[in-house]
Amino acid sequence: TNNGGSTADVTVNIGGAGLTVGQVIDATITEPNKLESTKTPATAAADQSAAPVDVVANSTIDTVVVGDVPAGATVNIYNGSGTVIGTATNSGGSTADVTVNIGGAGLTVGQVIDATITEPNKLESTKTPATAVADQSAAPVDVVANSTTDTVVVGDVPAGATVKVYDTLGNVIGTVTNNSVSTEDVTVTITGLTENQVIDVTITEVDKLESDKASFTALADQSAPPVTVVANATTDTIVVDNVPAGATVNVYGKLGNILGTATNNGAVTDSVTVTIGSNDLVHTQAIDVTITEVSKLESVKVEFVALADQSAAPTDVTANATTDTVVVGDVPAGATVTIYDDNGTEIGTATNNGGSTGDVTVTIPGGLTDGQVVDATITEVDKLESPTKDATATSDVSTAPTDVTANATTDTVVVG
Repeated sequence: TNNGGSTADVTVNIGGAGLTVGQVIDATITEPNKLESTKTPATAAADQSAAPVDVVANSTIDTVVVGDVPAGATVNIYNGSGTVIGTATNSGGSTADVTVNIGGAGLTVGQVIDATITEPNKLESTKTPATAVADQSAAPVDVVANSTTDTVVVGDVPAGATVKVYDTLGNVIGTVTNNSVSTEDVTVTITGLTENQVIDVTITEVDKLESDKASFTALADQSAPPVTVVANATTDTIVVDNVPAGATVNVYGKLGNILGTATNNGAVTDSVTVTIGSNDLVHTQAIDVTITEVSKLESVKVEFVALADQSAAPTDVTANATTDTVVVGDVPAGATVTIYDDNGTEIGTATNNGGSTGDVTVTIPGGLTDGQVVDATITEVDKLESPTKDATATSDVSTAPTDVTANATTDTVVVG
């Protein structure tokens, strides 16, 4: 009843089972002191639910999350053909997010779906479209690019995920998939990686987007250092054993300057001889030697000491106390002869300045005495002094007389 003082709208609450959508009712008005009016029919209609606003469709986990769904309301998800592909109800007592799992073939990246909300006693809302997106794969963290072996090893790649390797121009230069059933390291073979080459690496997991690119730098293995090295100051050569095929030997002075270099051009591991040219080696000179293998970094420097050969000892030594000379036979060209007394004191020296092997005569300024023992050595060019060879000085024998007259009368002998 309108209990007001003027014409107004009147709301009638329907008890019991209430009204249902489409239910036909009749309404009458009975004014004071008047008969009831004729019936006016009306059909019951419901309010429309509010359309969802926050809809996230994820093709990686095949779910659609609808935000702020009223308590008791139902969410419907439709595909592009208008078919319901998933539904879920907020069974809680307050507004909340609702996750709808999409069964069957699930969702695909870029697929457009429609979401509606149907609140209790309300009509289904209008459809809100959303486009399914996939999660992004996690970028690789553990990557070793090796220019020696032309490989890129990516650690902890999920099962089924694909690794791609790009150059700095964005070209794919290698790819491989982890076909196992567990997370594993994956090796990508890249032909022609170079030392310090920058590469980009991604991982694309199953049902996920490709990860961001992660940059890494290719490094080469370091060559093994030399172990057996003979540096000869006499021949100005350094012989390095066990040099791999194709590897290069460098010889450095202690100031870091390269004294010589040589490469093993054979097909197998072998010894390599480095000849030191104008930078002649000297006895006890310290040098540094390295090996650089093909597609590897130069090894660490290893120090070695150059040693000279020892001269051969003299074999033919004649000491003459009469002439105060020592004659040494077969002395090489340029070699020096040194004579020592029995105390080891040098008493004379001479050099073969000729162009060929010959005898060398050493004059002893202090003289020699008959029976005196002397030691002789030879020191050849670029060699160490030889061991000593001893000799005993002897005097010349006087010439026998040829004219001798003995006189018994005068008791005299005359030697002519």
